[in-house]
Amino acid sequence: LPPPEWNVLNPVKSLRNACAHNNCILFCLTPDCEKTQPPIAISQFVSKMDNIGVEERKKKLSCRPLFEVTCLLYMYRKVISPNVFRNGIAELHDFTTGRLVKQEAYFQGNQLLSTSIRFLQKLVDNLM
Repeated sequence: LPPPEWNVLNPVKSLRNACAHNNCILFCLTPDCEKTQPPIAISQFVSKMDNIGVEERKKKLSCRPLFEVTCLLYMYRKVISPNVFRNGIAELHDFTTGRLVKQEAYFQGNQLLSTSIRFLQKLVDNLM
Protein backbone atom coordinates (compact mmCIF):
# COMPACT_ATOMS: atom_id res chain seq x y z
CA LEU A 1 0.00 0.00 0.00
CA PRO A 2 1.15 3.56 -0.63
CA PRO A 3 1.94 5.72 2.40
CA PRO A 4 -1.14 7.07 4.15
CA GLU A 5 -2.41 10.45 3.09
CA TRP A 6 -3.05 12.01 6.49
CA ASN A 7 -4.77 15.06 5.04
CA VAL A 8 -7.34 12.66 3.56
CA LEU A 9 -7.48 10.10 6.38
CA ASN A 10 -8.16 12.65 9.11
CA PRO A 11 -11.45 13.80 7.52
CA VAL A 12 -12.46 10.13 7.16
CA LYS A 13 -11.74 9.66 10.87
CA SER A 14 -13.74 12.78 11.66
CA LEU A 15 -16.72 11.47 9.66
CA ARG A 16 -16.48 8.09 11.40
CA ASN A 17 -16.45 9.76 14.81
CA ALA A 18 -19.41 11.98 13.94
CA CYS A 19 -21.42 8.97 12.81
CA ALA A 20 -20.37 6.85 15.79
CA HIS A 21 -21.54 9.55 18.20
CA ASN A 22 -24.81 10.15 16.31
CA ASN A 23 -23.87 13.71 15.36
CA CYS A 24 -25.99 15.29 12.67
CA ILE A 25 -23.56 15.52 9.77
CA LEU A 26 -26.10 17.44 7.68
CA PHE A 27 -26.27 20.27 10.20
CA CYS A 28 -23.67 22.36 8.43
CA LEU A 29 -24.11 22.09 4.67
CA THR A 30 -23.51 25.74 3.84
CA PRO A 31 -20.08 26.27 2.30
CA ASP A 32 -19.27 29.13 4.69
CA CYS A 33 -20.41 27.29 7.84
CA GLU A 34 -17.12 25.49 8.35
CA LYS A 35 -14.89 26.55 5.45
CA THR A 36 -12.80 23.62 4.27
CA GLN A 37 -9.87 23.69 1.90
CA PRO A 38 -9.61 20.25 0.26
CA PRO A 39 -6.19 18.73 -0.38
CA ILE A 40 -4.97 18.55 -3.97
CA ALA A 41 -5.62 14.80 -4.15
CA ILE A 42 -9.33 15.29 -3.41
CA SER A 43 -9.69 18.23 -5.80
CA GLN A 44 -8.06 16.19 -8.56
CA PHE A 45 -10.20 13.15 -7.73
CA VAL A 46 -13.40 15.17 -8.20
CA SER A 47 -12.07 17.21 -11.15
CA LYS A 48 -11.78 13.98 -13.17
CA MET A 49 -15.54 13.50 -12.86
CA ASP A 50 -17.00 14.93 -16.04
CA ASN A 51 -20.46 15.72 -14.64
CA ILE A 52 -19.15 17.90 -11.78
CA GLY A 53 -18.12 21.39 -12.86
CA VAL A 54 -15.43 23.58 -11.34
CA GLU A 55 -17.81 25.85 -9.41
CA GLU A 56 -19.84 22.96 -8.04
CA ARG A 57 -16.65 21.17 -7.00
CA LYS A 58 -15.28 24.21 -5.19
CA LYS A 59 -18.56 25.01 -3.47
CA LYS A 60 -19.43 21.48 -2.38
CA LEU A 61 -15.91 20.53 -1.26
CA SER A 62 -15.77 23.62 0.94
CA CYS A 63 -18.68 22.09 2.88
CA ARG A 64 -17.17 19.93 5.62
CA PRO A 65 -19.63 17.00 5.57
CA LEU A 66 -19.51 16.66 1.77
CA PHE A 67 -15.74 16.98 1.85
CA GLU A 68 -15.48 14.19 4.45
CA VAL A 69 -17.76 11.87 2.46
CA THR A 70 -15.69 12.59 -0.66
CA CYS A 71 -12.51 11.72 1.25
CA LEU A 72 -14.13 8.48 2.38
CA LEU A 73 -15.04 7.53 -1.19
CA TYR A 74 -11.55 8.46 -2.39
CA MET A 75 -9.88 6.24 0.22
CA TYR A 76 -12.42 3.47 -0.32
CA ARG A 77 -11.53 3.39 -4.00
CA LYS A 78 -7.83 3.46 -3.24
CA VAL A 79 -7.67 0.82 -0.51
CA ILE A 80 -10.47 -1.69 -1.11
CA SER A 81 -10.11 -4.60 -3.54
CA PRO A 82 -11.89 -4.13 -6.89
CA ASN A 83 -14.62 -6.74 -6.25
CA VAL A 84 -15.48 -5.44 -2.80
CA PHE A 85 -15.36 -1.88 -4.12
CA ARG A 86 -17.74 -2.68 -6.96
CA ASN A 87 -20.24 -4.32 -4.59
CA GLY A 88 -20.00 -1.52 -2.03
CA ILE A 89 -20.49 1.21 -4.61
CA ALA A 90 -23.46 -0.67 -6.08
CA GLU A 91 -25.07 -0.70 -2.62
CA LEU A 92 -24.28 2.98 -2.14
CA HIS A 93 -25.75 3.73 -5.58
CA ASP A 94 -28.94 1.92 -4.59
CA PHE A 95 -29.08 4.09 -1.48
CA THR A 96 -28.42 7.42 -3.24
CA THR A 97 -30.98 6.72 -5.96
CA GLY A 98 -33.53 5.00 -3.72
CA ARG A 99 -33.91 5.55 -0.02
CA LEU A 100 -32.05 8.88 0.07
CA VAL A 101 -34.56 10.46 -2.28
CA LYS A 102 -37.60 8.35 -1.44
CA GLN A 103 -39.34 11.31 0.20
CA GLU A 104 -37.70 14.03 -1.89
CA ALA A 105 -40.87 16.12 -1.71
CA TYR A 106 -39.90 16.84 1.92
CA PHE A 107 -36.83 18.81 0.85
CA GLN A 108 -37.85 19.88 -2.64
CA GLY A 109 -37.95 23.54 -1.58
CA ASN A 110 -34.52 23.39 0.06
CA GLN A 111 -32.02 24.07 -2.72
CA LEU A 112 -28.99 23.56 -0.47
CA LEU A 113 -30.07 20.07 0.55
CA SER A 114 -31.19 19.16 -2.98
CA THR A 115 -27.89 20.24 -4.58
CA SER A 116 -25.90 18.47 -1.86
CA ILE A 117 -27.77 15.23 -2.47
CA ARG A 118 -27.26 15.63 -6.21
CA PHE A 119 -23.52 16.13 -5.62
CA LEU A 120 -23.39 12.86 -3.64
CA GLN A 121 -25.29 11.09 -6.41
CA LYS A 122 -22.83 12.39 -9.00
CA LEU A 123 -19.87 11.20 -6.93
CA VAL A 124 -21.33 7.71 -6.62
CA ASP A 125 -22.40 7.60 -10.28
CA ASN A 126 -18.83 8.39 -11.34
CA LEU A 127 -17.49 5.53 -9.26
CA MET A 128 -19.85 2.95 -10.74
